[in-house]
Amino acid sequence: MLHFRGQRYRYDEHGRTQTKQTIGAIQHYHYDAEHRLSEVRIEQTGRSQRYGYVYDALGRRIEKHQIDRDGQPYNRTRFLWDGLRMIQETGPNHPTSLYIYTDQNSYEPLARIDTDGNHEQHIRYFHTDLNGCPEELTDENGKILWECSFQLWGKRIHEIEHEPIEQNLRYQGQYLDREIGLHYNTFRYYDPDIGRFTQPDPIGLLGGFNLYQYAPNGLTWIDPLGLTSVNAEGYHVYGLYDPGATKPYYIGITNDIERRAGEHRDTGRLTSGRMEAIEKNVTYGQARGYEQYYIEEYTTRTGTIGEEISSTNRGNKYNSFDHNRTDDRAKAFKECLS
Repeated sequence: MLHFRGQRYRYDEHGRTQTKQTIGAIQHYHYDAEHRLSEVRIEQTGRSQRYGYVYDALGRRIEKHQIDRDGQPYNRTRFLWDGLRMIQETGPNHPTSLYIYTDQNSYEPLARIDTDGNHEQHIRYFHTDLNGCPEELTDENGKILWECSFQLWGKRIHEIEHEPIEQNLRYQGQYLDREIGLHYNTFRYYDPDIGRFTQPDPIGLLGGFNLYQYAPNGLTWIDPLGLTSVNAEGYHVYGLYDPGATKPYYIGITNDIERRAGEHRDTGRLTSGRMEAIEKNVTYGQARGYEQYYIEEYTTRTGTIGEEISSTNRGNKYNSFDHNRTDDRAKAFKECLS
């Protein structure tokens, strides 16, 4: 998509949204070597703003902030996680919020507990629509504090704050970044203005011809992680090797060997060596399990998080998944480790 209702989009060689131009502003998106959004620069008449995004070793976003003219971060908002669910946020303009969900494996919010500067706690209750998207936030007495109506694909129609309270949860697993208008969706970002992701689907054409589709129906379907099904087929586990080496220095998964090799060459992770498939044509769930097995078997997690890829920093920076996770996706991954 290049044009939609006065908005213009451009994409980079990896299919990721590179710029979004609206009336009076243009957003420039920058990504790290793992295809995660790392910085957004917003240019408006007479001024420019920059925002940065930080992730942990498991790929979860743990901080967002503004960036001043000297490149220093400020106005930090930090996030804590339970597995792949965001359970707490702390920021400069709102109290510390602890999130409670309807079920152990659910992404539908039930309540949040706000702690203000005087260490007083206030319980707020979510009221959601059919797909688990919050429509109202009330206090202990049922008084409406916040309410919002949405179009089918999650764009705000009318938002009202009856009290000075900010509510950023959207579709299940999504968090609204008000500074850029996108929804953080754990492993991808979602643009409610056009009802699709800003990065292509990890499973490629196996997910259909629309690589940016959120779901077949935004009212009854959810995609809390922005990821592929564990049963998606056509994946390969591969290693990167130095010339003549039998032990890889990096392990990864892909559904397109040639495309992924090109991406590694672009980042400098693969130079004079070779890329070889270790496990071929397995499901996504199997690939994640095998990937973690080989990362541990060959001790390839030698990369330093936060540093650029180089000849001395080319190993895995992250595990494939956390052994302590208990959700259904993690159980599928672990089956391939046993």
